[in-house]
Amino acid sequence: MPVSDLIRASDLTRMANEGATIVVRNTQPGITTHTDELLKQTTEWTGAGDTSGGDVREVPAAYLKNPSFRDAIMRGIYVVEDGEESLMKAVESLRADWDGRQQAKLDSNETLKRSSNKSIGKGASCIAPKGTSLCGNISLVLGDEDNPKPPLCGEHAHMSTQYAQVPTGRLVNNKEEKTWRRGSVAAH
Repeated sequence: MPVSDLIRASDLTRMANEGATIVVRNTQPGITTHTDELLKQTTEWTGAGDTSGGDVREVPAAYLKNPSFRDAIMRGIYVVEDGEESLMKAVESLRADWDGRQQAKLDSNETLKRSSNKSIGKGASCIAPKGTSLCGNISLVLGDEDNPKPPLCGEHAHMSTQYAQVPTGRLVNNKEEKTWRRGSVAAH
């Protein structure tokens, strides 16, 4: 590495004494943290190249007075960036990531709301004939949508092909209401 690319210890001391904040980028592939006991502050960076911008943080320049932080910079774990431009890119990435996560939350809440408005199943009286009346045993009808299977109990399930849905001519919740009717069975 050329000498011009290396940060000298004297440069770090000068930046630390100038105060304010510095912009620091993590160069490691995973999450790294630094805890400064004197400042009672911990900073976490995401892995290098993180598209959400978490690999760049603005930290107190006083971090540069911490020997372990200075050592991490000298070893290339952290790089002190040229402030404004790097920070603005990171802030824009963080904002885009935040907006994306908020939209994902809204989308998942909407999906949950839609799915919570649906019934898993409900009981319906069996519509098969039993003597001179209807069977009436309870059958399970799944879902809220129009059901392609007629409500028949286990005893009468084999008759499902004899039934068809027919419109009643009424609207319910802006949908055409349908009912099950048994077709005529011709004798052979």
